[in-house]
Amino acid sequence: MSNPDSNVRAILTCVGFDDMLALTLPNNMPRLKECLVVTSHTDLRTQALVAGIPGARCYCTDAFTRHGAKFNKGLALEEGFDVLGREGWLLLLDADIILPGDRPLPIAGLDPRGLYGARRHVLQAIHLWRPQQPWPPTRQCPLKEIVGYFQLFHAQAPAAQSRPWYELDFAHAAASDVMFSRHWPSHQKRWLPNYPVLHFGATGENWFGRVSDRLDGTDTDRAAKAQLRRQLKRQQRQLAHDRIPQLSGLAAPPPKT
Repeated sequence: MSNPDSNVRAILTCVGFDDMLALTLPNNMPRLKECLVVTSHTDLRTQALVAGIPGARCYCTDAFTRHGAKFNKGLALEEGFDVLGREGWLLLLDADIILPGDRPLPIAGLDPRGLYGARRHVLQAIHLWRPQQPWPPTRQCPLKEIVGYFQLFHAQAPAAQSRPWYELDFAHAAASDVMFSRHWPSHQKRWLPNYPVLHFGATGENWFGRVSDRLDGTDTDRAAKAQLRRQLKRQQRQLAHDRIPQLSGLAAPPPKT
């Protein structure tokens, strides 16, 4: 259930991650006023899941794969921002992120000009996690940049006054969040103190669409997915530069209906 007293509205993308979202979204909603889940028209499992969670709703789009993209997260998010509304405190989350269950988002006293991140702890043995219980042992994933698994900002921040917020022409999810973070000068980027988040599974695997195994074991061909993971790992440096020429230099388009 959402929290009407919260001042934070969240947005995330979820295509084929309904098994993860079934764990994270019910846990996270009590800290949020609203959450918009941006998904594809064909991801019926995500749509059904979100429909049963108060305070959450779906926006369906073909933006992820438009113009031949592998997973254009930036274009999908830009459409989603227009649906959610570009106002107030906004939180960008990943579908595999758990917020701390014992405390609200620490908005009071934050500078609305800033971009805020949360330190990430990684749990690969997802079956060990239990709601309302202390986290199992994890490893902290140190980062210098505030990236898209958790980006908290106010829509009126000076750095958020140019559009689009997320670049539209990356063919994957590996770079647009970093470019977004660079809108803020370094002195206005801060880590929330004493507010870690938990990441389910390995990091950096699904930038080009989901290749990690499903938690419910319903993958039809795990060997093929494992081979694709190895292939993408070898090609990651090259694929990270893939752009969509039709979208280069464009402003954010209106949402498709």
